[in-house]
Amino acid sequence: MSNLGEHKSNGKWIVNEGALSLERGDGSTFVACARDIYAAEFHGKSEIDGVLLANRPSVDLPRVRISKYPLDLRVELQPPQAGVSQPVLRIVARKGNTSVNMPTFSRSVQDHVLVKDEWYPLDGGEIEGILALLSGAGITGPGGLSLRQYLDLARLPPDVVSIRRYGEAVEPMSLGGDEPDDRMSSLFTGQLYPYQVNGYRWLRMIAREDLGCILADEMGLGKTIQLIAFLAEEKENGRGPSLVIAPTTLLENWRREVGRFSRLQCHVHRGSERTGFPSRLKEYDLTITSYETAVRDLPMLKMIPWDTVILDEAQAIKNPSAQRTMAAKEISRRVSVAVTGTPLENHLTDLWSIMDFAVAGLLGELHEFERHYADNVSGAAALEPAVSPVMLRRKVDDVACDLPEKIMIPQPIELDDASAEMYERIRSEAAPENGKGISLGLLVRLRMFCTHPFLVQTSSMTDDPALCSTKYVRLLEILDEFIAKSEKTLIFTSFRRMIDILVGDLTRRYGIHCDFLDGRVAVGERQEKIDDFSSYQGPAVLVLNPRAGGVGLNLFAANHVIHYNTEWNPAVEEQASARAYRLGQVRPVTIHRLFHASTVEDVMNTRMETKRILSGHAVVGHDGTADDLGDIQRAMQISPVLKGGEVV
Repeated sequence: MSNLGEHKSNGKWIVNEGALSLERGDGSTFVACARDIYAAEFHGKSEIDGVLLANRPSVDLPRVRISKYPLDLRVELQPPQAGVSQPVLRIVARKGNTSVNMPTFSRSVQDHVLVKDEWYPLDGGEIEGILALLSGAGITGPGGLSLRQYLDLARLPPDVVSIRRYGEAVEPMSLGGDEPDDRMSSLFTGQLYPYQVNGYRWLRMIAREDLGCILADEMGLGKTIQLIAFLAEEKENGRGPSLVIAPTTLLENWRREVGRFSRLQCHVHRGSERTGFPSRLKEYDLTITSYETAVRDLPMLKMIPWDTVILDEAQAIKNPSAQRTMAAKEISRRVSVAVTGTPLENHLTDLWSIMDFAVAGLLGELHEFERHYADNVSGAAALEPAVSPVMLRRKVDDVACDLPEKIMIPQPIELDDASAEMYERIRSEAAPENGKGISLGLLVRLRMFCTHPFLVQTSSMTDDPALCSTKYVRLLEILDEFIAKSEKTLIFTSFRRMIDILVGDLTRRYGIHCDFLDGRVAVGERQEKIDDFSSYQGPAVLVLNPRAGGVGLNLFAANHVIHYNTEWNPAVEEQASARAYRLGQVRPVTIHRLFHASTVEDVMNTRMETKRILSGHAVVGHDGTADDLGDIQRAMQISPVLKGGEVV
């Protein structure tokens, strides 16, 4: 029998393509496994796969240090940047300051690494565990991930998968399909700014992966129109129906915006328009309802397989145990979109609750979340990479180059049922027969009631102006966001009593600097008030009569304007708004115009918009006199309680 040793060759240790290898006598090479290399170096092993070893690895390679201790393998995720770039998975071997990226990873690849002149083994058990993890997530190896794959891995404990930002750029997220990214549905009739197009693309990408998200753009950036463009796309693709749940104050605004920017069939599910039959709601592309109605009608809403459920002003579900929070999360949907300019108001659990609706389970159970993330700045910093892939947050300053110098935001607001009935009683007293004998005093009374019921009531059951006025509630919702950002706001109202209500209540409610400027303030004292307002460090509100504060004043410390009641004359409102966006203002100014739908204010708003278009902002109108009898007659004839009384 032949001697097996005759067929064995002598081998020499070399470094070949970054790996520790053996070179046979015939010049061929192969990569040894970590176990054999370790045994050859530390236990005197003299033969590997039929190759006789003349020396230990460190003798043939004196510059290479052979380590006894393996590097730890880690799975690391790089989150998508700005919500639209591709997430990346890396497998990294690291210990202390030593780190090496593993560009490929499989059982057939080496189980050791050479870092400069140091050799390290890798743990076979860790290799098997990572391969099983990747296989379970449908991932073949390191590289780009889909957003769903990223989120599936991001939910795992940090000792299994860690999230880490790297400095290099990553590829844009694939949005799927062959059509251009900016293609819009034919059912969408609006026009988007460039940053809004990016938001629409992002929403579309989220939906294509059957995921959810938080749309957290600052107020004034047009979250609603981006969502309408997205909903039109969903309808065109044969999906639907969809549901919007919003504060009562915003239902009419949603209805009008959907009608203005799309051809979607929309239904507002509230009051007398409520139905108990799910089949009725399935007939519409979009149903709009309030949080309160959603809680009452939850059993029916749960019977409908909604495509998309949108929660507007989603901070309404920041309390995890609130009835409205639990109801919203029970509604069946394919895509969840939480819309809020303030995703984190007071505590990190606010964001947990909102995200638990948007992407259920992403942040784990509440008790797990509270254990992993401290309710402080460091906790928020640690949380950011986990939520940023599914939260789009743009600030006004970030996209200022895309925006006009002023952003007009009309806010139609419905009266609640009790207020609508009271409005109708006042209107009935004022409405003349055959358009004759119009009482301008009663017309002013209607305007005062729309401003706030306190202005016409001799007594009230409450001292809180928010308890009997949906317009005041909407004002507070707007101010909440401005105050959270520590920004300054001008509020214009024509009525002295309303000025006093605002100054007194806002000072108590928010504990901020709040002052007023009207005819009671001597001309020589006005500049001092303006200086105090402008120099105040922190959020502040200045309440002004549009005539006393509408001419000759510089108030560009404020970048928000709220017209709390409408004016007959557009020039009065324009001059008042110009106090903030005049020369010296370096930020876009958001201008909110609050008015009650199907009331005298609605007519005044329509008149103002028409006059602006016809006369290029140079209209001189009237102040409730008989200059325009047609508008006054119409104002006296519409009512929020009359059938067909809505202004279209």
